[in-house]
Amino acid sequence: MFARRFAIVSLATICFGLVLATLVAEAGRERRWQNDRVVDCRIDQGVVCGGKRL
Repeated sequence: MFARRFAIVSLATICFGLVLATLVAEAGRERRWQNDRVVDCRIDQGVVCGGKRL
């Protein structure tokens, strides 16, 4: 009985941890791709995308 309860609590904790980690990772991610604009990239003199050198 204790092992079953421990397994259920462990699985619930793991699921909560995965959801929390996903939320934290999404909050820190840049969202430049949602600008609805096209960014030109040139590789003739190094990689330059959107006026920034990569």
